Amino acid sequence: MKKFALLILSLSVPKYAFANNFDYHTFEVRAATGTETVGGEVYLPLNQNSHVITRFDSHLERDWDTAVGLGFNGPVNRRMDIYGQILGHHVKYTEAVSIEESEDSVVYAEINFGARFWLSDRVEISGHYGRLMNDDDEKSAFIIGTRFHSTPQFSVGIDWKNYQVYEHQLALSVRFSYR
Repeated sequence: MKKFALLILSLSVPKYAFANNFDYHTFEVRAATGTETVGGEVYLPLNQNSHVITRFDSHLERDWDTAVGLGFNGPVNRRMDIYGQILGHHVKYTEAVSIEESEDSVVYAEINFGARFWLSDRVEISGHYGRLMNDDDEKSAFIIGTRFHSTPQFSVGIDWKNYQVYEHQLALSVRFSYR
């Protein structure tokens, strides 16, 4: 009887109730003002609701902020997804910052949670809040942005972000879907 009830329940729920509203097969390239960095990130889905993420940002002065980790994503309703990530960061500072900080690189763990929402068929808003942590330090991190999807495979975006590695930034990005 229980199996029959589960079958009826699963057939009565529409497929889109479990489908993501956003593509997580993406490659992004960005340039940021403020502290003038370039960077990118790649999402690689493991299944429909989890992914691997890699990130890289730099001033191109032998410095970087790289991150690799795992994340989850899932729909809240037909227009909104939530997501969260656990990442490991390796930050190598520029020579000027290294002298001030008395160390040239540091490792952080990051945990973040966010949401993506369709304002219209082609306009998305998103944001997330996270914490960067290690034995000596803890920092807040956030991103708030909007993105215009000209086609299902290509979008352009603008984000205001502060990861406290490179201070406040306004980032312009292009994102490609590789599915």
